[in-house]
Amino acid sequence: MRMRAGRGSAGSGKGALRLEGSRRASMPLHVRPMLATLARQPFSDPDWVFEVKWDGIRAISHYRDGKVRIESRNLNDITWSYPEVADAVARALAGHKSAIIDGEIVAFEKNATVGRPSFQRLQQRMHLSSPEEVRRAAAEVPVAYCVFDIIYLDHLLLTSCTLAERKAALREAVRPGTTLVVPDGIEERGEDFFEAARDAGLEGIVAKHRFSRYVPGVRGREWLKIKIARTMDCVIGGYTEPRGTRRFFGALLLGVYADGELRCVGRTGTGFDTQQLRRMLEKMRPLETARPPFAHPPRPNAPVHWLQPRLVAQISYAELTRQGRLRHPVFLGLRPDKPPKECVLRDEVPDPSET
Repeated sequence: MRMRAGRGSAGSGKGALRLEGSRRASMPLHVRPMLATLARQPFSDPDWVFEVKWDGIRAISHYRDGKVRIESRNLNDITWSYPEVADAVARALAGHKSAIIDGEIVAFEKNATVGRPSFQRLQQRMHLSSPEEVRRAAAEVPVAYCVFDIIYLDHLLLTSCTLAERKAALREAVRPGTTLVVPDGIEERGEDFFEAARDAGLEGIVAKHRFSRYVPGVRGREWLKIKIARTMDCVIGGYTEPRGTRRFFGALLLGVYADGELRCVGRTGTGFDTQQLRRMLEKMRPLETARPPFAHPPRPNAPVHWLQPRLVAQISYAELTRQGRLRHPVFLGLRPDKPPKECVLRDEVPDPSET
């Protein structure tokens, strides 16, 4: 494949690829991923592409001269946690000088009849402290790297290329395998795709305008996420003492930021097994503080341990009440890739047909 920067300058002949918006540039040291805005409902539009919303962790992979560095959305180096992904990236991009690709690291449900992502299983690959733990966990919980975008390739910066151009470059550049996959999306028929995702038990779908540019670190309206399951990322502001036969702790006190203040949206004591309860308590104890992090501290019917607002949890829930409280919240797992300040109540945007 041959690619060059500049409008109409990609060359001709077999293997040539036209990238109108590309330009020659040094390889960026870090790239914050482009983010999607929450939309109310699915829609269909010929100018949009629809993809699965993977229930995993965002991962930007940097490849240069056969070496790979994988970063989370908050720029933490997570390469050593997923050695099989690093090896897969190196194989997939062999033959190229340098590249940066964007995707999601996903674990799948054990013994599922279809490939359904499981964020709870992925938790077993997080928070490990030694190469031996990583090796054992990789054998127990294999992961896939679902790659959906390319940002840089062989001295060319592709952020100003359209999504359609970047998708073409990704298909040309990457050789998928067992661990690294390049999932197909669907054009135009977003409502049908949403129903298929619902039938498959998936978390939701992502809609992307086919002419969208890649804007690092920005949550814009050219990428939209439409959820099937209701989930929210919440800051853990404290925990209560256990009661009865319960061990380790009772419930987590959950909050989100609004107008610069941490506001309580509820509490949850469900979604944990005994091992998770123990591990959570080990992570929370060093963060204990005398001062509550909430602007208006809740008053549960059990002694409370307040925490510095550093831990983020993914929570499923039935609905958000008018009072701003979560109904039936359930703990799904920690989100080490999510900065606490990004845990906010976001307004949902209408689909493009309404604007």
